[in-house]
Amino acid sequence: MRYLDLPPVWAVMAWGCTVFLGAYAPVLRFSAPVLIVEVIFWAALALAGWTVAQFLRARTPVEPRHTPKTLLTGGPFRINRNPIYTALVLLVFQAALRDGAVTALIPAAVLPWILTRRFILAEEDALRRVYGAEAEAWFARSRRW
Repeated sequence: MRYLDLPPVWAVMAWGCTVFLGAYAPVLRFSAPVLIVEVIFWAALALAGWTVAQFLRARTPVEPRHTPKTLLTGGPFRINRNPIYTALVLLVFQAALRDGAVTALIPAAVLPWILTRRFILAEEDALRRVYGAEAEAWFARSRRW
């Protein structure tokens, strides 16, 4: 079952909760501009693609719980230490905006907490063990989210 404990699986579950809450528990309906919803969707996909390309170029594993071969600090990692996780949260957030219910926003608000507890903290510890002061310096100049 460990293969199911991956960030995209959690994001799909959050997305499913978003769709369910938007359809069956739509408290306080709103209408988000379609252009904003579309921009968030495409920006999230671009961010994820850019980040995966950085991993592939550096020949380091994308999957959590693998020992990093390279400390990635350029490209999207200059802005954010977890750009793929940010992209996943943005995709759930845009789905909530598309559904147009305040309750649909709840999974998008909870997903960063889940990803932080299940993956990010352990990944940061692994980077500290492997890269020491170099990782600490990067943590100091970049944002987790």
